[in-house]
Amino acid sequence: MAITEAPEVIASNVQSLIPALLKLLEPEANNLMNVRVATLKCLGQFPSSLSRDVVLPHTSYVIKQLGKTLDDKKRIVRREAVDCRGKWYTITS
Repeated sequence: MAITEAPEVIASNVQSLIPALLKLLEPEANNLMNVRVATLKCLGQFPSSLSRDVVLPHTSYVIKQLGKTLDDKKRIVRREAVDCRGKWYTITS
């Protein structure tokens, strides 16, 4: 919700938010499926809500890290990862 309502606040903290969110997706974190899905939905909001200049430096790193989530054991997480990754790919084109 903060991403859509206060993008200027998120933009100033994007360098610390993206790694923290991606850390929640790591298999070693043992997070619940709901946490992983919510994290992916949150990351999927970044490309559409923040300016391209803010998000572009992080695009390749995020896409690479999201690739690991495509192997998640839960189908709903994999599906959300594909959607999220697709949103990040649109920045590069």
